[in-house]
Amino acid sequence: MLSPSEEVTTRLIVLVVAAVMIVLSASVYYLYTITGNTYIAAYFTLSTLFDYSTITGASSLNLSSLSAPQFDSTLAVFVMDGLAKAVLVGFVIAAFINALMSIDIRTKMGSIAARSIRGHIVLCGYSQLAERLCVDMQKRGAKFIIIEKSQDKVDLLSDIGYKVIAGDFTSDEVLKKAKLETARAAVFVSDDEYTNLLGIVTAHHLYPELRIAAKAKEESTIPKMHRAGAELCIVPEVLAGLDMGDFILAKVS
Repeated sequence: MLSPSEEVTTRLIVLVVAAVMIVLSASVYYLYTITGNTYIAAYFTLSTLFDYSTITGASSLNLSSLSAPQFDSTLAVFVMDGLAKAVLVGFVIAAFINALMSIDIRTKMGSIAARSIRGHIVLCGYSQLAERLCVDMQKRGAKFIIIEKSQDKVDLLSDIGYKVIAGDFTSDEVLKKAKLETARAAVFVSDDEYTNLLGIVTAHHLYPELRIAAKAKEESTIPKMHRAGAELCIVPEVLAGLDMGDFILAKVS
């Protein structure tokens, strides 16, 4: 379904094209009334619009034989045809620029780079935990791809230089783009544990042999993730608490 702005743009294009066609049709009709030849009338209209004079080889219109009112009217017709040409060229250029602007080059390049990668790790969702994992894997020279739904995060990750695929990691098609069939593992680390669970189910259904790790918020969710196909599930807050406890005990003992 088109957005309101897209509907307005579509209607404007239709109106402009219709107006141009009316102008061209009126031009052909008027020149026909003067020359009595449809071919010559169409030729001069197209010649003004597309500069076809060296291609068609049509007979020329003898402007000197026209009366003053006819000459003025004919000149006005040619001017209108020229304006129609300018409008069409302008719309073509605008459409071309709009098409270029709508293409996310960095995302496309990330998808292309993902097609040939093997033995990598797929990070599903970009969170604080994912950020730390990316730094650690980069230090170790491990290959990885990030799947992220937020376009702002996708742009940020692309600027950093990470391979990133824009999309929802609960989608079969998006997971396939990340080349899960050749991946070492998939790690679901978004801040939404329910979405992580859906992603685990989808990935395990597509690739039952794939090794899967996941982040949970509640320990009660871990058994569900295991049943869905995850081998390793962690609650970062619990691990952080254990690490802090070890540190405090070491200091006071």
